[in-house]
Amino acid sequence: MSDTHELLKLKAEGLHEWQIELYEQELRFCYVNARYTSKACGGHGKAHQNELIAEKYKEKIKEFGGRVPTEKEVNRWGRFNGDGSY
Repeated sequence: MSDTHELLKLKAEGLHEWQIELYEQELRFCYVNARYTSKACGGHGKAHQNELIAEKYKEKIKEFGGRVPTEKEVNRWGRFNGDGSY
């Protein structure tokens, strides 16, 4: 689904641009926490689950045409077991 189509769908559901921006910010927030937790945890299972979740957040961010946080941003802003992580 194109990001234009996704935005139109969200607007049709009654969401305003600012609400969509907040949703994108929340996705980025969850992404950095899942990526950081994946890199920082000792267990392979937990790391794998967080990688899977982070990939889903990444796909959704891209659907909106948003910018995926860099690894530098993940290291700076990510929180171990933060919101959005497994």
